[in-house]
Amino acid sequence: GSLNAQKEMMDKANNLDAAVGLESRRKDDWMLKNQAVNIYESVLAQFPDGPMAPEAGFRAARIYFNDLNESYRARELCAVIISNYPDNEYAFHAREMYKKIVTGLEKQRLEKLKKSGKKEYYQEKDKEKAIENTIDKAVDKEKVDDARSARDEVKRKSDEQRRLVLARKEKERVVKEEA
Repeated sequence: GSLNAQKEMMDKANNLDAAVGLESRRKDDWMLKNQAVNIYESVLAQFPDGPMAPEAGFRAARIYFNDLNESYRARELCAVIISNYPDNEYAFHAREMYKKIVTGLEKQRLEKLKKSGKKEYYQEKDKEKAIENTIDKAVDKEKVDDARSARDEVKRKSDEQRRLVLARKEKERVVKEEA
């Protein structure tokens, strides 16, 4: 059923992306990449809960970023993958690409400022470091949040254990007093 449809769509998009197969011989690279992106995005849209959705979204983002020079669209797709499929391996790749895209867009913005000769460029240069730190912190924050929840779980279990021990000791004390 739908799994076969997803596989067929992915195979077709992969062939277009790699420029292999009969269809690709008659078309230029730009057209192939656009067709591949359309199919990948269709897989993501039609089967958002399907097993191939994260991969399809990531592959579309990669083409937008590497081949079609559409950084903003690539960034959007990366954000979708990161938020909708946080534990999927493609979310890891999407995070890496997202950092690259955001850093690249920020550098482009700074280059424009520099060319304009405005003094804001020099103020912005200091901000660039702050932005890179913020991106790193945002990615690290996810790791920190995971570590915190694991730590909280351990603390909760040890508190529970402590309560059980205290309750047992209290019960033993009461039994001794009654004896």
